[in-house]
Amino acid sequence: MKKVLLARPSLFIVNDMRHLLIDSSYVPTPIKHLNELQLQDFSKVGGAVISTALSSEVAEDYAQVAKAIKDIDISTPIMMATLVPFEHLIKALTIKFSTNGMNMNFYSIQIASRKLSLNPTTDVLVIHKDDITSQEMYAITKKTFNNFFR
Repeated sequence: MKKVLLARPSLFIVNDMRHLLIDSSYVPTPIKHLNELQLQDFSKVGGAVISTALSSEVAEDYAQVAKAIKDIDISTPIMMATLVPFEHLIKALTIKFSTNGMNMNFYSIQIASRKLSLNPTTDVLVIHKDDITSQEMYAITKKTFNNFFR
């Protein structure tokens, strides 16, 4: 089984995402400090989930965490987990990531589910809590997530 790094854990990721990750045959692996990323064997990592929450055990903000992951392995798929609607978050994500030297494309579960594929080097999947807790969205979310992670 591959690991999914919970690279900036929050209550949402730990509580609500856990079922999706285990249901998709991944082992959720929380990171408490950014330097723990250096200890990971990225050939055994299926991707990383990063919370946009204001508070986390990891002191660095979500874009800094994403940059640290991409600096180690640019092809690691990244999924941002949020409680904020995608249309309200996209501008902040774009600004924060570009400020950290990353020009990434962001896709909600709804948009990504209609694309043939995403490129983990340049694309970031954004998952909202409703994508997991809504019965009608769960199957779409799981399929989209599994197509994106490795």
